Amino acid sequence: SFSSEDIKEDNLDIYEKELTAQYMNSVLFNDYVIKEIIDKYSTSSSIIVYFSDHGLRRYDDPDDTNMFSHAPTEVSTRIPFMVYMSEQFVRENPDISEAVKRTIHNPIMTDVLCNSLVSLMGIESNLTDSKFDMWSNRYDITRPRKLKKWDGGILIVSPKR
Repeated sequence: SFSSEDIKEDNLDIYEKELTAQYMNSVLFNDYVIKEIIDKYSTSSSIIVYFSDHGLRRYDDPDDTNMFSHAPTEVSTRIPFMVYMSEQFVRENPDISEAVKRTIHNPIMTDVLCNSLVSLMGIESNLTDSKFDMWSNRYDITRPRKLKKWDGGILIVSPKR
């Protein structure tokens, strides 16, 4: 586990280093949980889609370097996203495997996740649109992300690769 002594950023005071260490410990525990889930399903035909529910501003926002918070900012829109496919799943579903691999560097936003998962499962509906399917060749990687800020304003985030 991490403590404030492990944080080598000279620009942080002891309180900020302690907050950072606590955050790093939460990430470390989350990584352990994800590893256990992958281990459990690695011997079956499985696909696991993981993403964080939010990002975090951790003294790294150029607009406010003293902020450690959950906030609707461009920095906090960057979240971990991972797709794990077991060897058996890849063998049985080469089309899905290739579709996922082909889009590995595409920017996404979780608002397209439901549409994308429905497509990944092979479900067709007049309620889905391949422009919002992150694994489709028609997925619009240039679509700006619009977030409602806490003050009611709108933050527009341009996608980055």
